[in-house]
Amino acid sequence: MTAIAPLDRFDTVSIERDFDWLAGLDRALWLPALINSHGALYDRLAWLHHAVQAFNRAANPFAGDINCERWPGHAVSQAFGRVIDRMGLATLVAGQPEWGIQLLRSFLWHLDSLARLAAQGGVDKAIAALVAAFAEQWEIERADLEAVLKVFESLDGVASLARWSEARGVLRSEGWQQVLAAHASLRELPGLSSLIRSLGRRQVADCEHEVRAMRSPRAQARQKVDHTRWQIQPLFRESGEPDGICRSAALERVLSSEWMLSRRQQSDGTRVRRLKRLFSARLSEGTLLALSVRDLERIRLRTPLAVEEDRTHHLEQPRLQQGPIIVCLDTSSSMTGAAERVAKAVVLEAMRSAGRQRRGCLVYAFSGPGQVHRVSMGADADGLIALARMLGNSFHGGTDIAEPIESALADLQREAWRDADLLIASDGEFGVTAQVLGRLRDAHANQGLRTQGILIGDRETLGLRELCDHIYWVSDWRRFGDQPSSGASPVHDSALTRLFFPAASMRAPPVGQNSSGA
Repeated sequence: MTAIAPLDRFDTVSIERDFDWLAGLDRALWLPALINSHGALYDRLAWLHHAVQAFNRAANPFAGDINCERWPGHAVSQAFGRVIDRMGLATLVAGQPEWGIQLLRSFLWHLDSLARLAAQGGVDKAIAALVAAFAEQWEIERADLEAVLKVFESLDGVASLARWSEARGVLRSEGWQQVLAAHASLRELPGLSSLIRSLGRRQVADCEHEVRAMRSPRAQARQKVDHTRWQIQPLFRESGEPDGICRSAALERVLSSEWMLSRRQQSDGTRVRRLKRLFSARLSEGTLLALSVRDLERIRLRTPLAVEEDRTHHLEQPRLQQGPIIVCLDTSSSMTGAAERVAKAVVLEAMRSAGRQRRGCLVYAFSGPGQVHRVSMGADADGLIALARMLGNSFHGGTDIAEPIESALADLQREAWRDADLLIASDGEFGVTAQVLGRLRDAHANQGLRTQGILIGDRETLGLRELCDHIYWVSDWRRFGDQPSSGASPVHDSALTRLFFPAASMRAPPVGQNSSGA
C-alpha cells in the first residue's frame, strides 16, 4: 500500500504559480481552457496567454516565436496555422479582443474532439476533419465580418458579440443589401465623401478658409443717400380751383340746385317722389350738374435714392469641419423607389464617416405631420442595428419638414450637438414656413450653422433653396431603381425653374450653391 505524502511536502507556491496564466486570461476562456482534454493543463494555459497577445498584434499564434511543441503539438499547429493564414483571421480580429477570444474558444471546442476522432480513424484524419470543420465555421463568420468592414472600415464597437446574432440577421436582409448596392455606386460620385467629411464645426480644416457674413446684434439700422442710384419722384401742385360746370356723379361736387330736387318739401307728395326719382336717375347716369375742378399737375424730379446702410461685415476665417452631423431624411411617398435607395445610401455614408472619425450622427426620418423618427447613430452594435432597421423600412406618407428642422435646432442647444451641421436628403417637394426659416437663419447668423442639401430629384425647389446654403445634385438617381437603364436625367440642370422662370424665385441662390453629382 502506497503511503500518502504529508500535506506540508506539497509545493503549493509552485502550483499557484502555474495557475497565474489562468488569472491573466479573459473569464470567457476559463471554462474551455480548463476542461479541454488535449495535452497538459499548465502548458495549455501558458499557450493561450501568448495566443491572446498574438491575435491582438495581428500575429498567427501557431507560428513565430510561440513554442507550440509542448502544446498543442507540431501537427495541430501546422494544420490550424495554415488555415488561419489562408483565411486571414489573425488580421481580421486584430485589435478586437472579443473576436480573438471567440476564435480561441472555437479552436478549443474543435480540439477537444481530437482524442475521440483519433481513436476511430487515426490522428492525421482526425486533425484534417477538425481543421475542415473549423474552416467551414469561420468562413461564414469571416464573410459577415468583412461585410461590416467593407462599410465601416473597422470592427470597433460595431461587431459586438453580445448582439452579433441580431446584427448579422438585419445585415443579411434584402433591404440592407439594396442599400449596400446603392452605397457602393454612390461612393463613386465625385465629392460626396469629402462633402460629408466637411460637415460639422469641431476641427479647423488645413489651408481652407471661408467667408462668413457677420452682423453685430447691437448695430442700429440707418439710412444713407446713394448718389449712384436715382429715382423719379412725383410732386403735386396745390390745386382744386373750379373750372366750370360739368355733368358728374361725384356727390362732393354736385351743385346745391341739384340737391334741392331730393330735399323739396311740398304738400303734393306725388311731386316730391317724382323729383327724388329724377335725382336718383341722374345720379346713376352721372348727369347731375357739378363743379368741374382742374386736374392735379404732376412734376417729375430725378433725386438720389435713400437706402438702408448695410451693417453686415464679411470676415474670412478658418473653415471648421469633422463635427457632429444631424441628418434630415425625407421618407415621404414621393421618395419611393430609386430616390429612396439613394437617400438611404447617403445616410449610411454619413454614419460611416461619423463612426470612422468618432463624430456624432443623429438622423431624423420624417414624412407627414407628427411622423418623425429620431435615431442616434452610435458607432456600436446598437447603432448599426438601429440604422439597418430604419433603412430597411419603405417610405410612405406626406412631407412636413417643419418638425424635424425645429427638433434639430433644439438639439443644437445641447452640448453634444452644439458644433453640428445639418444635412437634408430629399427630393425638395416641400414648403417652408416663414417662422421655421427665420429660426434657421438665426442659427446661421448666431451659431454658425451650415445647411447642406442633397437633391435627389430633377429640379431644385424653392423650399430646398431657402433652407440650404449649398445643394449637391445627384442627377443620375434613376439608375439606382429597378430599371437602371432609364437612369439619365431628363434635364441638363437642376436649376431649370430658376433658369427659365427667374421671377418664380423669391431670392437669388448663394454663389456656388448648385453642385452636380453627375
